[in-house]
Amino acid sequence: MHSSLTIPHLTVLVAGTTIALFHIYFSNRDNAQARFWKAHPMSDARSEWFWWARVVMRSVFGSKSMVDDGYNTYSSRNNIFGAPSIDRGAFVVIPPQQLKSIYDLPESVVDAHWTQSENIQAKYTIGDPEVFSQSFHVNVIRNQITRSLDYLTAGITEEITLGFEKHWGVDDKEWRRVAAWPSCLQIVAEAVNRVFIGAPHCRNKEFLEATKWHAEWVFSNAFLIHAVPWIFKPVLGNLIWLYGRRVRSKCLKPMLPLIKERLSRFLQQANDPSADWDPPQDGLQWLIEEAWKTGNAKYIDPSRIGHRLLILNFVSMHTTSFTLANALQDLFSEVPSIGSVEDLREECARVLKEAGGVWTKDAVSKLHLVDSTIRESMRISSFSILALPRRVVAEEGITIDDDVHIPKGIYLATPMDAIHLDAKFYSDPTKFHPFRFCHSSHVQGTRTQELYKNRDGDATMPPLDLDKTSAKAKSTVTLDDKFLSFGFGRNACPGRFFALHEIKLMMAHILLNYDIQYFKKRPEQFKIMWVQLPHEKTHFTIKRRLGTI
Repeated sequence: MHSSLTIPHLTVLVAGTTIALFHIYFSNRDNAQARFWKAHPMSDARSEWFWWARVVMRSVFGSKSMVDDGYNTYSSRNNIFGAPSIDRGAFVVIPPQQLKSIYDLPESVVDAHWTQSENIQAKYTIGDPEVFSQSFHVNVIRNQITRSLDYLTAGITEEITLGFEKHWGVDDKEWRRVAAWPSCLQIVAEAVNRVFIGAPHCRNKEFLEATKWHAEWVFSNAFLIHAVPWIFKPVLGNLIWLYGRRVRSKCLKPMLPLIKERLSRFLQQANDPSADWDPPQDGLQWLIEEAWKTGNAKYIDPSRIGHRLLILNFVSMHTTSFTLANALQDLFSEVPSIGSVEDLREECARVLKEAGGVWTKDAVSKLHLVDSTIRESMRISSFSILALPRRVVAEEGITIDDDVHIPKGIYLATPMDAIHLDAKFYSDPTKFHPFRFCHSSHVQGTRTQELYKNRDGDATMPPLDLDKTSAKAKSTVTLDDKFLSFGFGRNACPGRFFALHEIKLMMAHILLNYDIQYFKKRPEQFKIMWVQLPHEKTHFTIKRRLGTI
């Protein structure tokens, strides 16, 4: 299964109508939003024919330079600016000085939930309003999975071991090339589904391919709906909604027998507590229990439960695999003589030995260097140029610094990548320093200890970017307004603890069991609209480490 429509194809498809109709649409409006945009600067706006349509089209592959220019020109002076976007028209880019005050506003003033649903055009791509409006599946990640990480670690570890043996091999003599992000996605898919549906179902190839196809289908069709002029959105959206029913039916087919069996046993025990059944502790079981708690029979439907299972995969697989692939590319693009990889291996081996050779939640929490490496990679290789989209929903709009009034309906966004690379917030910001967020007491490797010992007065030494108020090291899951990869405020990513736990386990497994050849230069990310992702064509050259089989 695969999507026949790719992002470049969609760009070509919508370009013609977008150029003509966006210009007509924006040129002829006379409302509060139109007046707002006329009064405030737009990044990359030029004096040219059909300027709006042309700047929107340039944003497809030029958003980074547009946002960076606007950030340096306006955000540095605590001013807003507009960032054109083919999928939303334009965003108001909020300067970092105002993030806390704006993102702390209540949902009734600045909306996050429905804006996030609109990101993926959930009305059309998810289709079932009972699924995307009643998102108790998110609580499964936030509550049951996060609280059960210690119990789940053994299964995740087993699946990671099997996954790497299958997709990276066990040959300790010959080097081989593996596709970087695609292989990480395969391994992550099996590991997350060990948590969601248990073994051996998590290795069902047909289901795993279906979950990946479903995610690609949602992403590509959401982009298509966003990109067409508003007048066509309902027509196109409803066509996609109709076809989406067929897509979901195909994707759910491999798992429906398991869901029906599990649901039958659960209902039997719910009606007869003496029934002999020990329910599994996994995502599917917790989804069923959450559905049952609602007291509404429509949620205890196998297809709806399966649909939520697809959504759990949708929000878990791609971001985790992007993070893993990026972290490895950043780490193995360092100068080898620095010795970061050796220090990471030393930490992983020591912590695992102290844990008796078995990974536990407590042991994983002691991988401070690994944690810092992941956070640093997420900082320097951000997924998004613009992040945390919000929409002003208060009838009266909002008023921000300098009495700037933003009317209802305007979209807001954060210049995440520019903030992450700002020298005001990070020392030597464009350089990857894997142990940037570690306290010196965590650095026990001989090579890096020497670096830390001689840090003072040497500008070539990696900087420490700790919590300025407490001098504590920052875990990747620690949120602040200068590190935005997991969100910010009350709507931060609920699955960040689960995601980081998995990534640390995978990093530790790779470091202890595989050699990876260093890159001569850090592979470029693929940039489109306001996202930047690991390139599918990048490969790792790997070999199993001697004595690890």
